[in-house]
Amino acid sequence: MIALQASQLLLVPSIFDQDYYPGRRKRGKDYREDMLELPFFYPGQICYGKVISIHLHQGAFVDIGGTHDGWVPIKGNDWYWIRHHIKPGMNVYVEILAKRDPYRFRFPLEMRLVYPNIDHLIFNRFDFPPIFHRKEDTNEEQLWREGGRPPIPRKKPLTDMETEPLVSDHPFVETLWEWHNAEQMILDHEDENPDKFKDVTYESTVDTSSFDEENRIQYTEGRVKETVLKKKVVNVNIKELDMKAARAEREEIKRLKAEAQERGEEYKIGKMRRNKEMDEYDLLQWRRSYEEREALLRDICW
Repeated sequence: MIALQASQLLLVPSIFDQDYYPGRRKRGKDYREDMLELPFFYPGQICYGKVISIHLHQGAFVDIGGTHDGWVPIKGNDWYWIRHHIKPGMNVYVEILAKRDPYRFRFPLEMRLVYPNIDHLIFNRFDFPPIFHRKEDTNEEQLWREGGRPPIPRKKPLTDMETEPLVSDHPFVETLWEWHNAEQMILDHEDENPDKFKDVTYESTVDTSSFDEENRIQYTEGRVKETVLKKKVVNVNIKELDMKAARAEREEIKRLKAEAQERGEEYKIGKMRRNKEMDEYDLLQWRRSYEEREALLRDICW
């Protein structure tokens, strides 16, 4: 008995088409040379055909002599009112309502019944025609747009993005941060050695002719207690730094700190000059990306 069932299962793929679904393009023995392709049909055309199948949740399918069967959308309780008026095998007149892309849409030809005149008995219409959702369809917005669906509504952010702290995504911000760290390290070195830099500055003691731009960044490892961490060593050209402005800013901070100590207050350093420059670049980058995103969404919606 089991061997008989196994042999019958082996015969199923050769007898039945496993990829068949109503409305699919005809092929194999169902295809004939005199069948018309989709370009021969257009919306508003009245055709004479034959009902080949009916489905509870999809509707009726009519053969009008083309490679694709026409789809009459009927679903739900509407079958109760028209169950005696439409049956497989009967001849009908239909009107083509829409012709769609067969790659995206499951049923390329959408129709309505002209004779028998029962279109007024169909109440539960499909909101949108069924579509194919393939593995390569990773962009939901594009899939909905091609399927005739409205765009996915965007959720309004709970906070104002312009007041939120910006993420450093501008490509020049990292360079500004390196310059800022280099300037502060040089000033700290001068403050630790006042006798050495009493009459000279640090940049006057540096030989800039040996600076290698291609090998300015080196990746090594550093040890913190018993942990080995990745370390990035950046060599900055002294000519790129604005040490005059950095020294003026350091002197201003020292003056404000001394005045606060005289008043018995604690002085807190706010945003420094380089930090303000980085915020300006971040704001510029954020506004540019925001405008590009709004323009893209506007074009998609229209």
